[in-house]
Amino acid sequence: MRFMFTLLSLMVLLLLAQEAMAKKTKLIAPSPIGKELKLDPIYLRPDGAIMTLTSGQLVDPYFPTKALLIAQDSGMDISKIAGDWIKWMLARQDSSGLFFRYCFKENDTTYTACAEADADDAMLAMWIELLYRMAPRKGLPKEWKESADKAEYQLNSIYNPKATVFFVSKSMQAGLLMDNIEIYSAFKRIERDAVRLGDGKKAVEYRGKAEQLKIGIIGNFWDDKNKRFIASTQARTETKFYPDVVDQLVPMMHGFSVTKIPSENSFYKSWIKHHKNEWFALLGKDYPWGLLAVMAEKRGDHNTSGCWLKLSAPSRHSAIWNVMDETAFQIVEWKLGKKKIDDKQCAGGAL
Repeated sequence: MRFMFTLLSLMVLLLLAQEAMAKKTKLIAPSPIGKELKLDPIYLRPDGAIMTLTSGQLVDPYFPTKALLIAQDSGMDISKIAGDWIKWMLARQDSSGLFFRYCFKENDTTYTACAEADADDAMLAMWIELLYRMAPRKGLPKEWKESADKAEYQLNSIYNPKATVFFVSKSMQAGLLMDNIEIYSAFKRIERDAVRLGDGKKAVEYRGKAEQLKIGIIGNFWDDKNKRFIASTQARTETKFYPDVVDQLVPMMHGFSVTKIPSENSFYKSWIKHHKNEWFALLGKDYPWGLLAVMAEKRGDHNTSGCWLKLSAPSRHSAIWNVMDETAFQIVEWKLGKKKIDDKQCAGGAL
């Protein structure tokens, strides 16, 4: 009798904890269906694989996965393309839980793991996030759950408790700001979707992981003296547009707030003032960084996002245009609509 009473008490406590979590965490249903993300066949293969670039025969899972998350965050419908991508990825996840870069020959559906993934840490976290986002209300299908568990195991193995951040991989023992911000963002989203799926235990687990990681990120990557972010736990001797300049906006891009930044709006405007021309000067010559344009549009900076759309258009589908940039282009084009922009603001590149 005492055992039954104790068991009943534990069940009640668990239900109360789940109810409390649901109240504290905004319940997120699948994103409202908006414009459908449609990729040209030069990116999308018939079997569901998504190319990284239009040139070459390579599938690097980081870029398509990130592109899908960005698209859904912007209100686009990714259900069909994400479903096919998940099916393709499940068939190629290593038994260890890791993913690789996959090479193939033209007109051939045989794929070979030909290199390590772009970043094990961020890739694993975003994969788990994508599965939770796309899971039906009744929960993760068995195969998805098994895949997420394997990925979670590998992700946990590259967390460095001394540094309190994730390292890129077992072979690259360094922590990167961008990767850890992407992991933090994934943790926050998994927490919210776990609530949607009725898994209060998982929600509590990921809330704790996110809070712990946030402390590590600020401790490792925020330079309080110079009021800026540091790109890596490894010392850098030079400053480049990527990662150093881009990384200043990465936390804001993913909803990561730093109380030591008094005004995010001022921080963003200062970045645009000092670095927009540098960014636009790269268009047509180097990777266009469509993620920055999506952020500008989201913040209501239509002149910046609109100028990016105009200046980057001639490079669309070129060798420097990846699937994330293509997704960003579709997002900005859709969101901008018929809004007029000031062409005088488009400095840094030739229209």
